[in-house]
Amino acid sequence: MAQNSSSSSCLRVLDTAVVTPSGPPLPPSSLPLTFLDLQWIHSPPVERIFFYRLTSTRDATDHLISDLKRSLSTALRIFFPLAGHLRVTPGCTIAATRHDIFYEPGDGVTFTLAEYDGADLGDLASDHQPRQVAELALLVPRLHPAVGNDGAALLAVQATVLQPRGDLALGVTVHHAACDGAGSTGFLHTWAAACAGAEESLQPPPVIDRTLVVEPVQGLYDHYTRNLPSTDEMEFVKMSPDQLLATFTLSGEQLQRVKDAVAD
Repeated sequence: MAQNSSSSSCLRVLDTAVVTPSGPPLPPSSLPLTFLDLQWIHSPPVERIFFYRLTSTRDATDHLISDLKRSLSTALRIFFPLAGHLRVTPGCTIAATRHDIFYEPGDGVTFTLAEYDGADLGDLASDHQPRQVAELALLVPRLHPAVGNDGAALLAVQATVLQPRGDLALGVTVHHAACDGAGSTGFLHTWAAACAGAEESLQPPPVIDRTLVVEPVQGLYDHYTRNLPSTDEMEFVKMSPDQLLATFTLSGEQLQRVKDAVAD
């Protein structure tokens, strides 16, 4: 989402920290992209916002932010590649470019804490009225792009306290080349379980053995590399700050009718 500078005065960044995987340092790891991953290198990131209505005090909110950071660290221990970055694999040639997700000790995820003045959860997250894209864009963290030899970030988190009521908006941005929808949802489930103190119900580590993915035709990787779509081509829906978003709530009965119609 493009951010509107005229609305930035409503947002105050209070703190920026780097959250690393919990426990002893993990060894350096290189996770090669497969030909199936390449098409997502220039894709716009996947952006999500989760809204939480809080009735606690400021001290309790501060404790919740600490819990979010602690549990994020726990989840990153299992999903450690998300703490790394996407890069061009060193030593490859221009004619045979390769990309990988590289993690080394000290890598982590940027966690931004912010406050947003004049933001009412009833307006931002309800179906009562349309909302401006510019308002929601402020709640979504940006991924750090590749700079020089430093690769592109894969995950960023922003916790925004919505003033004056003190509700919370949790923005999560994921690079699409890092994981698919099932992978990112599995990460979020693991993070939520760790935050709730349910470590015993954490999901098993994801399978990241790329040797299981075999190219059906030799040279397919290079073919995809030479024909990568641009960012503009990948951005199927372009959202400008003056556009509006609306939410429509469907009841369980309505959803069931949709399922029945699809089944027929």
